[in-house]
Amino acid sequence: MLDMKDRVAIDPAPVDVGARFSSREAAEKAIEQLAAANIARAQVEIVDESEGLQVARGAERRATRKALVRWHVLLGAAGAVLGILLWLFAWNARSTLVLAMPALMFFVAGAFGAVAGLLLGGLLSARPAKGLLATAAQDDARAGAFPVVVHATDREQARRAREILVAAHGDPYLIGAGS
Repeated sequence: MLDMKDRVAIDPAPVDVGARFSSREAAEKAIEQLAAANIARAQVEIVDESEGLQVARGAERRATRKALVRWHVLLGAAGAVLGILLWLFAWNARSTLVLAMPALMFFVAGAFGAVAGLLLGGLLSARPAKGLLATAAQDDARAGAFPVVVHATDREQARRAREILVAAHGDPYLIGAGS
């Protein structure tokens, strides 16, 4: 299923997918299969019960910050433009409020549009699935399972990684963009 992030190539944040395995040997075999499919070992980790997800956290933080800025700038500017277009429509429709205070209404329309765009940008750049995946993997590790998490670079790699994890008899986490 495609969502807006699939259509707009502006989101640089990696995609996390994972599966739980009943034994460490099965998890290691899955990692070998991932490596055979050209998924770098540095992108894959078996979650330890004492530590959380450790691999690629710095790159993920940078990518998340970049995504936050990009979505906010793009949608904030689009909202401001939409607000100004609505002001122009009201001006041409001879709205008494706009005709009485044109400069103030111009500012208000642009400002409200920008704020609406910024709010939408925040909504699109939120990544609740990352926290859900990390929590589920840590809970499974504490329960004695061996979760394998792949920090994929794009949605296609996430899809391939998920297929490999399922083929290796892992129980996939059904959260996140790659599921």
